[in-house]
Amino acid sequence: MTNLLATCLVYGGNPSAALELLKPLVDKKSDPATLYLLGVAYSRTGQAEAGEQVFTKLFSNASTKAQVNFLLGQAYYDSARFAEAEQAYKDALATNPAIPGSHRELAKVYISLKRQTEAQKELELALHQDPQDASAVYFLGALLVQTEQYQEALPYLERAYKLTPDSWASAFYLGKAKLKMKDATSAIALLQQAADLNPDEASIYYLLATALKSAGRGEEAKQALHRVSELHTTTLEVEKRALRDAHVVGAR
Repeated sequence: MTNLLATCLVYGGNPSAALELLKPLVDKKSDPATLYLLGVAYSRTGQAEAGEQVFTKLFSNASTKAQVNFLLGQAYYDSARFAEAEQAYKDALATNPAIPGSHRELAKVYISLKRQTEAQKELELALHQDPQDASAVYFLGALLVQTEQYQEALPYLERAYKLTPDSWASAFYLGKAKLKMKDATSAIALLQQAADLNPDEASIYYLLATALKSAGRGEEAKQALHRVSELHTTTLEVEKRALRDAHVVGAR
């Protein structure tokens, strides 16, 4: 969290504040991302020599440099700064093509940018690098569903479902793929499981209602749609309360 705040300060025009935030951390831990941000902050406050000393220490070997860029990519991604995250992951891979997780994380950036073809390529590279990467398995299956490649998605989603049986998302996307392939019975069981795991996600109940209706279970479909309506109402009430709270806080 500190690195995320420091990233915003450094690249948002307040490197002096970032320095005050980062300097106390250097003696306590040697996180490469923290050191990298410290070096940038020094440079942007006109303390070029201090910045060079940090970078010399940090970039003394290629693996550290790749790790720094990987961590920066995560920080940018978490801050929804996707273009910068893309470049950070590319820099990490250029320095060390074997750095674990970079292809998968770059794919997640491309998914956020709606660049599906590039995302699929990166996920395939991630699985070539590490066939046991459960997260990459799931993301590739989900991406194939989103691009309506249901048959191709099945083996990935079935594997993700086995690897992460407590994941509502794996059950949801596998259920969606089954429904789109006219297997309503399997879809209903999977979507009901997803609803049990995440009872506050309206999209699950909407898809479940569709599956129930296609299976001729009209009354149960109505109940699922009623749950969708309840959840939307709840969301609106939360938003209204937030607006009321903001008004009270801002009042004089």
